[in-house]
Amino acid sequence: MNDEKAQTPKRIVIIGCGAIGGTFAAHLAKSPAEVTVVDLSEPIQEAVKANGLRITHADGQEESVPVDIRGAFEGIEQPDVVFFFVKTVHNAAAARDAAALIGPQTIVATVQNGMGHGDVLSSIVPADRLVVGVTSEGANMLTPGHVSHYSQGATKLGPWREESPIGPAEVVADLLNSAGLNAVATSNTQNAIWTKLALNAAYASVSALTRLSMECLGDSPELWRLCEQVVRENVTVAIANGASVDVEEVLGMANRLHAGIKKDGIIAGKASMLLDVEARRPTEVDAFNGAILEAADRSGVEAPLNTILFALIKGLEYSWKIDAEAA
Repeated sequence: MNDEKAQTPKRIVIIGCGAIGGTFAAHLAKSPAEVTVVDLSEPIQEAVKANGLRITHADGQEESVPVDIRGAFEGIEQPDVVFFFVKTVHNAAAARDAAALIGPQTIVATVQNGMGHGDVLSSIVPADRLVVGVTSEGANMLTPGHVSHYSQGATKLGPWREESPIGPAEVVADLLNSAGLNAVATSNTQNAIWTKLALNAAYASVSALTRLSMECLGDSPELWRLCEQVVRENVTVAIANGASVDVEEVLGMANRLHAGIKKDGIIAGKASMLLDVEARRPTEVDAFNGAILEAADRSGVEAPLNTILFALIKGLEYSWKIDAEAA
């Protein structure tokens, strides 16, 4: 694909209909494009087929959006854009299953949390058609097929490789903007990805281990201080890997999020990793603290706090396996 932007996408496939996937799907489904959602969860499939994809907006208004949802990729026409919104632990399997969908002009895009998604998705699409980024849209899943889009934010998109053309990212950004979301294309998203990772790899992991919400973490001076120390370690690793991340910006993001929860009582207090721990699901620790450790190893930087957090969460996951085998 050259630097020229492609025509407006006519067919879109969204893989994963969780909180963020459902939010994007509900918006894109109202666009002129033909949208197909693929999710393996039978409860989500049944709810959306019966009631449409329900979304509660930040102003409290609720609507039901008809969406074509399926549990497999068979029979889906080759799309212009494929969005990956699955949990990172399912990325490799989803990529293998979706590989047959990818045509010579298909763009693959992801704004998944953490790092390393490009390495997985590059196995099914050339680098010049792989778009990565981050989103600050705030959403939770209330029940299967019903998401709360509790806060609006920006989505930053760019080529997976800096030397790749920005055209595909512009196509995806234009598509999201036309659907009522706020997106921008940039030639370098790595700083934004690292900034969000520095936040998530600190607060989400501590939250998961203590089983405390963001509100409770912020109310504990000891835990909040620990999170700050992890953020500083994360930023040190980011800078050692060539990213430009402002530690005070990351800490400010955390403080504003905590203040917003305290003031407005929004339901954003539980990190996705904490929700995974509560449900005894595999967490995204590999894409969070694991990614920090890999980057630290590449650059020769020590990351002792991430080493501890990573090992403890892995140990917690292992304990579930032991419990299951003993049951």
